[in-house]
Amino acid sequence: MARQPTILRNFLLWFFRYPPYSPYVSANIAIDVTPARRYLEALNRPAGGADDPRERVTLMHLFVALVTRLYCEFPQANARVLGGQIRAHEGVGVALPVDLLSQKAGASMEVSLALLRRVERKTLRELAAATRATVRAERDGKPEDPLVRLLVPMAKRTPRWLLDGVLTGMDRAAQSRLLAPLAHRLLPISVVVTNPGAVFGKAEGARFLGASMSPPNRLCPVGSVIALSAVQDEVVVVDGAPAVRPVLPVSYVFDHRLFDGVIAGKVLLRLCEMMRDPAAVLGATGERALGV
Repeated sequence: MARQPTILRNFLLWFFRYPPYSPYVSANIAIDVTPARRYLEALNRPAGGADDPRERVTLMHLFVALVTRLYCEFPQANARVLGGQIRAHEGVGVALPVDLLSQKAGASMEVSLALLRRVERKTLRELAAATRATVRAERDGKPEDPLVRLLVPMAKRTPRWLLDGVLTGMDRAAQSRLLAPLAHRLLPISVVVTNPGAVFGKAEGARFLGASMSPPNRLCPVGSVIALSAVQDEVVVVDGAPAVRPVLPVSYVFDHRLFDGVIAGKVLLRLCEMMRDPAAVLGATGERALGV
């Protein structure tokens, strides 16, 4: 569904017409994850002994769940520009890059993409289970998404010169006013969440401070990308005094045509608030649907 833009949005759609001018802006923050870790410890505490069947929840699962709730609260972020129009998503779709280098599938593909559709309908534990299943399928070379399952084998068998032509044709079709709504429905990705700084978790004498990128506006453009680092100890101010706390560096890359810096600031501030008290958003047991 195309969103009716304001005069300012119409100007920015022209001003940042891409290519050649990138409309993406980056902002970097760091979040104290002490409360989030306490929440996860309580959530993952065995309730039925060693054979507790509940799905274990990681910090990454929690972060994706909070971003899903965040995008339900800020519909401006739950959109993208396709076919020259701002198109809102009906639900929240999350794409997670999957490392394949250490897997059997890595022989032909270094990285894959796990696509989670309508994440707002899931609880935190359901999200954790769905993420694990999707990542496992990608690493086994058996993607769950029907479109990816169709396109990847086709791309492997197609000569490079022909593949370039096919992708260019698909891109032009997806960006056309006529077919953009179909492309929007086939790949409803609201946000990409990735962790390029994860390797810094084992680095001594080094910290991941931030990142910047300009996502290509091709085939399936996204409205935003969130990049995470590994949690690292940093000195922060607590009650007016310095304290060492575990901190998660976050880089937020968003399409300026969708919203402005003020909205971006509110999005990041709300994300910090959610990380300080996840139970208020997801429930004490994580059983509240993400879109509620």
